[in-house]
Amino acid sequence: MTTTCAAPDCTRPARARGYCDTHYRRVRKWGDPTVVLRPWGTDHLQGSS
Repeated sequence: MTTTCAAPDCTRPARARGYCDTHYRRVRKWGDPTVVLRPWGTDHLQGSS
């Protein structure tokens, strides 16, 4: 039986340490599987008034 990713709301198959490829890379790089970074150049769109 294939297990699913341990990240919240992710239904992809687990590959390494209980995470899918995408979330495992985020854990390795940032330490958090749920981190979502804003694209470059979009800082001016967040709450600047």
